[in-house]
Amino acid sequence: MEPTQPLPGQQPGAPSGLILDGQPTTALTPTQLAQIAKEARLLPPILGQIVEYLVTDPVGFTLTTAELITAASQINSLQKAFQPLDLVREQPDYARIALAMVTDTAASTQVAQLLGVRQGLAMSGMHARAVLGYLTRWPAFAATLTGTGPDRFGVPVRIVARIDSAYGDACYLDGELLLKAFSLLHPYGYLRLFLHEAGHATFERSLLAGAVLPPEVATAAAAEIGRCVELVAQLARSGPVGNQTAELASLQLRLPNGAATVAAIKAMSPDARSLYGAWLVLRRNGGQYLLGLDLGPSMSPAERRRYQAGDFGEFCAESFMQAATTELAEYVRGLQPAAAGTPPEVLTAWTTAVQILLAYRKRIVGAQVR
Repeated sequence: MEPTQPLPGQQPGAPSGLILDGQPTTALTPTQLAQIAKEARLLPPILGQIVEYLVTDPVGFTLTTAELITAASQINSLQKAFQPLDLVREQPDYARIALAMVTDTAASTQVAQLLGVRQGLAMSGMHARAVLGYLTRWPAFAATLTGTGPDRFGVPVRIVARIDSAYGDACYLDGELLLKAFSLLHPYGYLRLFLHEAGHATFERSLLAGAVLPPEVATAAAAEIGRCVELVAQLARSGPVGNQTAELASLQLRLPNGAATVAAIKAMSPDARSLYGAWLVLRRNGGQYLLGLDLGPSMSPAERRRYQAGDFGEFCAESFMQAATTELAEYVRGLQPAAAGTPPEVLTAWTTAVQILLAYRKRIVGAQVR
């Protein structure tokens, strides 16, 4: 599409690609990315995608840093409108970039190949690039998720037009991982949601050996369930001390659905019981010390903390996602008692949780390619 009139930075006949401050540019440095994203009020991953499309644009852009900040902001607004063709007359060249971000199917084709998607719709370019970027940096993950054989989960993945609104833009349902083709989430929110649902399909299944916890256990319906976990763990490690067997029998009578609750806790592996015990600590006060990340509308950090606090399975999936993106380890490192007043039991719970999560991440996600 030829511009009807030049925009700032758009040069008729300019070489293809991006010239930034007089220098041919194929990517921003981490420092540039952080600074320009802050000025443009964008998440760095979104700015990085915009720059990728500017770099590969066949017409080409010559911009100063100030003009790139303006361009990135305008392109982001156009692609969020999701109908950039309607806006071509206002901003013809930036609309071309925005349209490419929505309609580019090359990245979606690569994602489909990696995840073994045999048929279905294409993701929008910006969302597919976010997923593809992760699968490229962690190349073992796609095969572990979808492949068959030892230590693989054989999860079918489909890209679909609609998902029930109760589940959002991705879900693990009836043994399938469904991804919505056209999403209004920002690309990194979409990636986080994909990894969350993959956490249900892999980490949670592996941790619980495929078991489905009774609701009374999944939601920690009774305050005494923590003591039940302690007693079961003690009895499994070294046998009863004092009247612990009688205490557990008494608890079973008092707990809601007591027999199923105690049986489910006994059936847990040591890793599962340890992580469950850590979650019981971390979920207090609405998940005050859980990590909440922004996944998009109605999925703010505070809402994600409450979501994890309410259900152990959601904590498993969300914390797997956070470990998979490496954001969890950084968050836990920042919980220093002297600086943040973090209670010692919270630090102990996170230490336990992170050790388990990183061990499973290594098996499921594999090593990062840098």
